[in-house]
Amino acid sequence: MFVASSLRGGAIAAFALLCVFSGTLTVATAEPTPPKAAQRAHTVTSPFGKREDPWYWLRDDERKNPEMLAYLEAENTYLNAVMAPHRALEQKIYDEIIARLKQDDASVPQRRNGYWYYSRFETGKQYPIYARRKGSLDAPEEILIDGNERARGHDFYQLAALEVTVDGEWAAIAEDTVGRRQYDVRIKNLRTGEFLPQVLANVEPDLAWTNDGRMLVYIRKDPQTLLGNKVYRHGRGSDVANVAGRYPASGRRLHRRIRGIQRLPRGLGACRRLGENAGALLGRQAQPADRCRGSRLRDGPR
Repeated sequence: MFVASSLRGGAIAAFALLCVFSGTLTVATAEPTPPKAAQRAHTVTSPFGKREDPWYWLRDDERKNPEMLAYLEAENTYLNAVMAPHRALEQKIYDEIIARLKQDDASVPQRRNGYWYYSRFETGKQYPIYARRKGSLDAPEEILIDGNERARGHDFYQLAALEVTVDGEWAAIAEDTVGRRQYDVRIKNLRTGEFLPQVLANVEPDLAWTNDGRMLVYIRKDPQTLLGNKVYRHGRGSDVANVAGRYPASGRRLHRRIRGIQRLPRGLGACRRLGENAGALLGRQAQPADRCRGSRLRDGPR
């Protein structure tokens, strides 16, 4: 399901900042002194050889290193000092951009399995609301996910995927509240409005339900490289630790093709996306059609 951009405010602020730097602005005579990161000898070893990285100490995946945090704070202080004389102009540019945006914009409705799905914005709010109407665009609106509610309490929020089962009863969403594209997947009962307690952590925002809606297919990321490297299937409501169907996500385009397994005829879609492992991944024994006449189409049709 198409997910609209949910970072309008951040993008606009970044664009305004670029406008400030690219314009003909007068820089203050007494410029603040920028912080300088210390260099510390460090050798990074990889399968491709070794390289020296004197700033490797700035990497802190846990965001807890006090020296690194102090340096970032110094960078922020420097930025604020440099930009202080231009706050009024920055706000003016921002307001002009906002004035040209349609505050209550909405996407074009898409018909799927008896529902019209769409996203819309409300005036003054930053994140989209995902909704649907059953049978007709004149039917009552059913809100699936309100991005503004989900973002509450977080400094950063992105809803990167929303996939609904064929029967329209369940929805899986992929969210990032950190900004590192390490998405957590949650499953919502669309009848009751309640989320299941299970959370699939550190996955790609590419999801697909099986036809019966009992299994969710997803790709888990490597904790070090943050690249998707294993395909899993998760039984709705089952323990997250009990995963099945673990296969290498070989092929650069597999993660983009995993979406929509349930939308093609049995065998055809699975074969194109997951090759010989498709049958087992979808919770059944592999069928002859899954093998595509004996040839493994790892990346799908070109």
